[in-house]
Amino acid sequence: MFHDQVGDILEGMTDGNLKLVAASDPLIGEYVAKLISNGIGHDTIMRYVRLLARIVLEIRTMTGLCDATVSDSISPLNFQRCVLAVKSLSRSDSLSVVYTRRIGTMLRQLSKLLKRDAIGKRDTNAVKDLDEFAALCLSHWKSLDTTIENEINSGVESDLD
Repeated sequence: MFHDQVGDILEGMTDGNLKLVAASDPLIGEYVAKLISNGIGHDTIMRYVRLLARIVLEIRTMTGLCDATVSDSISPLNFQRCVLAVKSLSRSDSLSVVYTRRIGTMLRQLSKLLKRDAIGKRDTNAVKDLDEFAALCLSHWKSLDTTIENEINSGVESDLD
């Protein structure tokens, strides 16, 4: 339904590597369509697509798998790979805490898109794996919030000493 709009957004990307990754990954295109249908603005969608493409590129660099996709990474077995890619990006690109949290939310949303397809195919094993991946995302990024909150609070306490 949003095929033309998805194409326009992906075509509007300027970085050749990110554009190539995003345009060649069907799940990223599906995610863009979902964001459009939810009324998310163009600039926000572009930021999210760039983040996802950067994660895919980082995973490809880490693993040596030059054709890895977002779908390949969304499984309980590959969860740590996603976490390491996000950590690597946050160190090298100084991703803010907000974007790091956002990536966790995006990965969870992507797992829901894959789960919908698995349900349609009656693939109960995939549904179970995707539920587990979503729970891992929720747990990991929630603990990140707690860690950040503790660091902020301990900084405030030491400032008061």
